[in-house]
Amino acid sequence: IVGKDVTLYFICGTPLLPRACNSGETGGQLTMTGNASLTVTAPTSGPTTGLSIVADRNNAGTFSFRGNGAQTSTGTIYAPSGTLNYRGNGGGLVMDSLIVVADVSFDGAPSAFRSTYTNQANVNATPAPMPADHKPLTSSSPTRESQQSNRR
Repeated sequence: IVGKDVTLYFICGTPLLPRACNSGETGGQLTMTGNASLTVTAPTSGPTTGLSIVADRNNAGTFSFRGNGAQTSTGTIYAPSGTLNYRGNGGGLVMDSLIVVADVSFDGAPSAFRSTYTNQANVNATPAPMPADHKPLTSSSPTRESQQSNRR
């Protein structure tokens, strides 16, 4: 499967009646087996900019790559209730992806797993600003443990 400027979106329901998933429900899943390969590049504009593989936030499905296949992904993989699973001898896992999943598992002998992250290819994950009264912890600042031991 090769998709450029696409977002694969996994929800619950049926093709005729798609709907949001209930908490913990298993909806659409992705399983690549044998020598299958998946190459997905996220859109660079529009409502799904930077998203390559997305599951409903409640979808507890498994996104599995098994056997000798390869995956190339550019864009965020978002399945916050799901599992990303690599099994077998899969090689060539080339990803420029922010990965947001509940669990990642490896079985067998995957030859390589490397994911880099660039803002240009993914959802912009700019950190939230710190509160005005935030004071960074420095090496000379007391830690919570030392503060508690000083109180004893």
